[in-house]
Amino acid sequence: MTQDIRDQHPSGCRILEFSRDSFLNATLTDAATGETVYTIQTQSGPVHGMRTSLRATQSTGGGVESREVAFITKGAIIHSNKIAFPGRQPLKIKDWIHKRTFTDPDAAKVNGEVIRYTWANVPDSPKAGTISLHAEHSADHPIAWYYPSVAANPPWPAKVVIHPDAFAMQDVVLASLLADEQVDRSTASKGINYGRAAPMMAAVGPGAYSTYKG
Repeated sequence: MTQDIRDQHPSGCRILEFSRDSFLNATLTDAATGETVYTIQTQSGPVHGMRTSLRATQSTGGGVESREVAFITKGAIIHSNKIAFPGRQPLKIKDWIHKRTFTDPDAAKVNGEVIRYTWANVPDSPKAGTISLHAEHSADHPIAWYYPSVAANPPWPAKVVIHPDAFAMQDVVLASLLADEQVDRSTASKGINYGRAAPMMAAVGPGAYSTYKG
């Protein structure tokens, strides 16, 4: 079998694999355990637009518990595109993540400042669309990576790799990835390009925006 060169990352990282090429409807499983860690579900309507929900799942003695860690609304007739986190007021997506840079809403200030994080294209990547996440003053120390799927035999699914330094903000990392895709598509439609080489296919076929069932 050909080795997946996308596995060349620091030891101790957590690998989350997408069940399908979609930022709208998919499950993310832990590559080490096979357990579902997140679900992404999108519903749409003519008035309220699309609502994409990111939910974290956890196995318990009585079954599986699920909690919403973020949601994104887009295309509503009377509201702007927004992202919301539990216990916080919704924010305009473009205000929270601008030019692929955002802040962790739960992070404390360091020396009076909030650390900002940026998604950026990975130079010389063998696969277009590969991006990494780093703190604004630590560009040489990525804390997460997104790898698009590869049409190999067997196929290599799209995946997110989380560095141990980002375990505490893993929910925000996933939310920022979804928000970055929303912003990327919106700016692309206006002729603006922030450098996403090949964004993941958002939805395919009839009913792609309805609730994902597995």
